[in-house]
Amino acid sequence: MKQIFLCSIILFSAQFSFSQTEMSLGIFAGPTYSSFSFVNSQGEDQSEQYESLELKTVGLQLNIQKSRHNFRPSLQLRQGGSKTTIGTTPMTWKLNYIDVQAAYLFEVLENDYLSIKLGAGGYAGYLAGGEQTIGTTSYSVNKEEMFTPIDYGLNGMATTEFSITKSLNIFVEYQIGMGLSQIENDVTDQQTKNQYHAIKAGLSFNLK
Repeated sequence: MKQIFLCSIILFSAQFSFSQTEMSLGIFAGPTYSSFSFVNSQGEDQSEQYESLELKTVGLQLNIQKSRHNFRPSLQLRQGGSKTTIGTTPMTWKLNYIDVQAAYLFEVLENDYLSIKLGAGGYAGYLAGGEQTIGTTSYSVNKEEMFTPIDYGLNGMATTEFSITKSLNIFVEYQIGMGLSQIENDVTDQQTKNQYHAIKAGLSFNLK
């Protein structure tokens, strides 16, 4: 999966480099509302038993734009997880991922002060750490090897950007993510996957 993302970045960057482009570097942060989709070993979808947690995402992104087309690689720290109650015992998971993302966005509206883009892409994440809490007792997910180290999936986004000066912009983005990988270390046929909604706000600096 990492090789796929790297190849995509190289191919898109090469395509854009042969013609005049605009580039900007952005920093962002914001809340992430994360939960699990869960299918038990009998094939029954029990995702409704898992509730969202309000967590955080921070990161950097590079915008490479030609005309209305934008290619955007990014690196971010994303918190994932969920919560539920089994019997009378509350359970919470907080997972810390280092993500590499690649996205394509199309500029649907643009003037001297405002830009609106819609896009889609994918991500691959490495589980850097986290904890599972059962009742009042917490466990390290890495030490206990509860989850697989790699998470990958698809995401879609809508971005609004405002020009403050010729070189400085502010932006707000809504992003939805759908995990495709089984993240739980389990020998049964049950499937646990990440899913999230994120709101990102940040600054971008024109480089070219």
